[in-house]
Amino acid sequence: MSNLLIKNIPFVHSIYSYSEVGSTMDMAEEIIKEKDLKNNFLVVAETQTKGRGRKGNVWTSNYGGLWFTLALYNYSLAPSLMLYTGLMMLRTLKSLFLLDDLSIKWPNDILIGTSKCCGIIANYNALLKYHSIGIGLNTNNKISEINNNYKAISLSEMIGMTVSSQLILEQFLERFFGNIDMYQKDNLEPFLNEFNANHILDNKYVEVINNNNKYMGKCRGINSDGGLLIENNKLLTLYSGTITLFS
Repeated sequence: MSNLLIKNIPFVHSIYSYSEVGSTMDMAEEIIKEKDLKNNFLVVAETQTKGRGRKGNVWTSNYGGLWFTLALYNYSLAPSLMLYTGLMMLRTLKSLFLLDDLSIKWPNDILIGTSKCCGIIANYNALLKYHSIGIGLNTNNKISEINNNYKAISLSEMIGMTVSSQLILEQFLERFFGNIDMYQKDNLEPFLNEFNANHILDNKYVEVINNNNKYMGKCRGINSDGGLLIENNKLLTLYSGTITLFS
């Protein structure tokens, strides 16, 4: 049982809370398949032993961080769901902490400076009509304890004090569900200006590797479908890829 004492959240029917799981995403997908559920639910854990990152990468999830998966039943949501989720988390962090260098990085990261503090993955089970959104946020976990291959930072290490994972989660869910009708109706169109204003790649030279193809150019933001716009003689739209930022 997790130490998080989450209050009742509108639109979330059930909360499954654990001290340790392999992955909250895996646990949510097991619950979806094994239980005859037709409602939204949340899976939260204090630690993950096999936390899932994007493209099969491992997300190290030691004690003190915020690791959860939100499962949504019977929503009509676009493939840009990770970007919408990231923007709602960015809004939450900006409202709670005085951090001038918080930014979002297409398609699924939130950064403090150039260091990653949050990652997001999403999956859709079309047969059972469930979207699963996995979020890992470095809140009070010690990055110094992680032998990782990416540049990361935690909120508490940046701020110099313990932060409330519970408050972050509650406020994120309020923002997520408070704007989801608009997102379902208009995709990312109402959020484009805000996303691009906080996008670390905007107007920067980048390299994107997509399906063994390499694209280089200046990032011109995203479109309403969540595609990354790359300008290099002509304007290209990419919907997935691994990014290197040059300037």
